[in-house]
Order: sequence, then structure tokens, then C-alpha cells
Amino acid sequence: KHFGLSWGRGGLSLLLVFLSSPQRHMRPSWRVSRGLLFRGPAERHRAHALFPGQCQVRSFTNWWNKYVDGINPDRPHGAITSDFLRSEGINPYTMPRDELEEMRKHYLTMYRWYTEEGGEEEDRIVKAKEELLKRKADTLRRLKAAYPQES
Repeated sequence: KHFGLSWGRGGLSLLLVFLSSPQRHMRPSWRVSRGLLFRGPAERHRAHALFPGQCQVRSFTNWWNKYVDGINPDRPHGAITSDFLRSEGINPYTMPRDELEEMRKHYLTMYRWYTEEGGEEEDRIVKAKEELLKRKADTLRRLKAAYPQES
């Protein structure tokens, strides 16, 4: 028997490969994950149904959309910035991260320095968006030309 450690998608796994079999194409390989033996994806899904806390099975999600929309990680100012860009006809999903973060930084600057601190949250957000429109009009025009919103 041969034991080996591998680092794969699911983290650190222990692979057991039986080398004693004379028919190399028929030798089984087993994966141990969090104390459970699995032969393939079907067994992992069955184990997830039996032991919900033992292994993680997720369908694919687009992390970039969640990042831009301020969902994951939770960033309310990122969500406000992406909504603002959409309202100006700019597609935030196609923007590079540095330009998106620069617009968020500009929004936060307007929010923190050009609005009254004691006012209502919604009023401060509206005032910060107006200041952003006024002070960063050239940048917004450039972004609108580079990353137009599809109709």
C-alpha cells in the first residue's frame, strides 16, 4: 500500500493508492476528507446529505458580481457605488478592480468630507452622489465611454 498527501481544491487530502494490484488500470484510489472515505463526487454528495456539517458541497457562484454589488464581503458603500455607476450608465461588472475601488474611494471622500455628519443617512448618501457627479464628471464620462451599460 502507498499513502500520499496532496493539496487540492478541497484543501489537504490523504490519497490511498493500492499499488499491489497487477492490473494497474484497475487499481482503486480513495480520498479521505474530514475523516470520511469517498470514491468520487457522487459519494461526496451522499455523505453531505447524511452528514451536513462534515463536508462542503456548493454550486458555482460568480464571486465578482457579489464583490461588485457589495454582498461578499459585506460592504454597503460598495453597493451604493455600484448602484450609482449603473444609474450613470456604467457597467460596474466590466470595470477593473482598481477603477472600481477608485470610484468607491471618491464616493467615500464625498460622503465623509462634504456631507453633514449629524444628518440623516439617506440625505448624506444623496448629497455625496451629487458631489461625486459635480466633482468627478470627467472621470464618469471616461468610464461611461469605456464601460457602457448594456440596454
